[in-house]
Formats: sequence, C-alpha cells, structure tokens
Amino acid sequence: MIEVKQTHCFLDCISYIIQMERRFDERPLYCGVWNAPFSVSENGISYYSDTIGMEGISIQFKLLYGTSITPIHNYRKSKSENYVSFKKHMAAKTQNQHMIILVDLYYLPYPNKCYQVRHRPHLLISHHFTEHGCFLIDPYFSWEGYVSFETLDQAFAFENLLVMVMLDTSQMQQPEESVIASCMKQQLDLSPSLLYTEMMALIDRVVCIGSTYALDRLFPLVEQVSVLAKRFHGYVHIYSFLAQALDIQVSDTYSKADELVQKWDNIVLAIVRLGIVGKHAGLITLKDKLMAILQLELAIKQELLLLQEQWGGMSHKSQV
Repeated sequence: MIEVKQTHCFLDCISYIIQMERRFDERPLYCGVWNAPFSVSENGISYYSDTIGMEGISIQFKLLYGTSITPIHNYRKSKSENYVSFKKHMAAKTQNQHMIILVDLYYLPYPNKCYQVRHRPHLLISHHFTEHGCFLIDPYFSWEGYVSFETLDQAFAFENLLVMVMLDTSQMQQPEESVIASCMKQQLDLSPSLLYTEMMALIDRVVCIGSTYALDRLFPLVEQVSVLAKRFHGYVHIYSFLAQALDIQVSDTYSKADELVQKWDNIVLAIVRLGIVGKHAGLITLKDKLMAILQLELAIKQELLLLQEQWGGMSHKSQV
C-alpha cells in the first residue's frame, strides 16, 4: 500500500486518496496540522471530543483542491440507521468516490494498540464490499484488508460521535501556489504550539497544588499526548514541498521533526515514572524538557519560514 507518514488519521486518509490519483500534490494539505484542535478539560488532554469536528480540515481542503468533502452522516438518526445509509452509499459509489468513516479501534483486529484494550475513535477508508466483507484501508496504521460485516457493524461510529464523509476526486484541481502561500502565511509563525502551551499550563497547575497532588493521577490526563505529538510530522510534509520547489538538498529538518515527536513521547514516559516514584521535584525537570521541546520546534519553524520566504519570492517573481 502507499506509505503515509503517521500524522493525523483524517488527513492521512485524504492524503492516501490524493496519492492514489497520482495527479495532485497532497503535501500542502498538512499545513497547520501541528495546531489542529484538541480537547482540554478536567479529564485531561484528548485528541477527540463532542465539539471537535472536521470543519477546519474540510475548509482547507476545498481552498486547496477546489472541491468539497461531503458529510453524509445524519446526527438526527440512530447509529443503526446511519449504518444502513453507509452501506447504501458504499453500494452506489463510483470509482472516483471515496468513503471515510469513524470507527472504534477496540473492535478492529489488526495491529493497533487499542484492539480489545481500550475504546478509541479513529478514521479510515472504507474501500469496497465483497462476499469476504468490507475492505478497509487504514493509512495511519499502514494496514489494509478485509473485516467481516459483523466486525464492521460493531466498530462503526464511536459512542455518540459519528463521521461518514465522501470525497469525490473527479472535480479536484491542483492547488494554486497563491493559495498554498496564503495557508503557510496563516500557519507558520514562531509562536509556541498549542500542545506545548497546554502541557506547560497543566504542569504549572500541579506544581501550584504541590505535594497534595498524587502524581499517579497525572498520566491519565496526558496519555493521549503521544497521539497529538504525531501531528508535528506535518513539518516534514511542508519541508518536503518547499525543498522540492526550491530544488535544494535535504537538511536535517526530517530528523528534527522525528526528534520532536520522540521528545513528546519521552515526556509522557517521564510522567509515567513520576507516578511511580512520586517525587514532585521531578515536575521541574519536566518543565525543562518542555522548554527543550519548544526550542527544537522553534528551530524547525524558523527554517521553514526562511524556505517559505525564498519560495514565495520565487513564485511572485515568476508571475511578474
């Protein structure tokens, strides 16, 4: 199957579909994914919630590729009614139409850490039906294959969350440079990421509470940070696009982005250890680690901003 760098399950599905077409550049779509919305509540930091939709991604997709991602779910109907509608759309869709659906990973028997362990929402491509069941493509986990209709019936939707969208590639257009440049101008700056800001604020609150706070309660609040951190792979997509456009040699930005994701994973592991050891002094070390993450991310952004400026200048001159 087409290899997609694990970044954001919805964007990775769209990227996979675009690459299947082999006519368009999917990389600009990842601009800004590093600040895609997530939820912060008393239950901690989460990549999903009732209020997080796909509107921002859908709007950017239309701006770039000139066509819409069409929702076909109906929140006024039950899960079973939407599942019937899903099967009808699957039976009627054309070769250029691609279905992306929300599932519960708990029920899907292929390599993912949630299978029969925890309930988590996830988006993937429903490709076609046969007597063998439904052929699914999961770019995020680099897996494709058949699952039974019984399994899919269980996995379809997630609690009260429902996403079922159709992407028709027949009307897609190559993104215009001016639109790509506008997206980069909006999304590339030297401000701290939302994830850094929220994590630092969370640790500051725990520091203020002091020794009365049980550190083993901290990990459940940040468990999903590793999922959110993968969004920083979006920097690789944008760097790749700019480097190719400018015809320059690959720098160490690729390894820096991977290092950034790894450092976020290390933060989560450090919080696990804190919960075991129970020493509040370790929170100061966490803040130092977060500052190192911020400096690394700002270095990546600085390089991308310089490349974007060079590319933008060349693009403008070519139009004169």
